[in-house]
Amino acid sequence: MVAEIPFGKLMQLIDMENRWIYKGSRTVPPCEVFVYWNVARRIYPIKARHLALYYKQLARAGNGLEVTGNFRGI
Repeated sequence: MVAEIPFGKLMQLIDMENRWIYKGSRTVPPCEVFVYWNVARRIYPIKARHLALYYKQLARAGNGLEVTGNFRGI
């Protein structure tokens, strides 16, 4: 089991001075438009087992999200 990290604490670890910001939409229902996305310039590596846990959580929805990564039709 991976320890839960509060979102605020996670955001404090990211260098917010070096990022890209763009306006887009969400990828999960209701797929709102005009959401601001922040992309950190620095890549923060994670362990393979943590990525596997992430995909396992996506698979719990039972709609193929772990394969496509997107609720919207292509």
